[in-house]
Amino acid sequence: MTELPAAKRPSDDGPGSVWSLSPDGRYLASPLAAHPYEAASGLRVIDLATGKQREIPVPSVLLIMGMDWAPDSRSLWVGGYMGRSSGGTRSGIVRVDLTGHVTTVLEGSSMAVWFAIPSPDGRRLAVLAHTDNSNVSLLENF
Repeated sequence: MTELPAAKRPSDDGPGSVWSLSPDGRYLASPLAAHPYEAASGLRVIDLATGKQREIPVPSVLLIMGMDWAPDSRSLWVGGYMGRSSGGTRSGIVRVDLTGHVTTVLEGSSMAVWFAIPSPDGRRLAVLAHTDNSNVSLLENF
């Protein structure tokens, strides 16, 4: 077994320490930030077969709180803080494919969206969001 120095992450449990292994076991993704709570403007994706890494800019998410791969290992669902607006803190979910295309799927004001996990069939998306109520939302046709 060979250790990949580029795959090392901080041991803190903060947002900068999140990572996600693709379902096919080929890629490891993590925020570009070197330390928890440091702003990350993108993702680092490491090809575990070759050890090569690439950086994918995600300028719409200023602080990545969580991420998970799509079932086909060709894109990631990334959640986190997207800045401030007149309504307060904005957060949301973006879909980032391996070519660098970023699509905003969900954006909210004054709600803390941390991450999303797609269902194995790719038809549903479970979202962790801290709100002041207990309602459940179902996002379809994303």
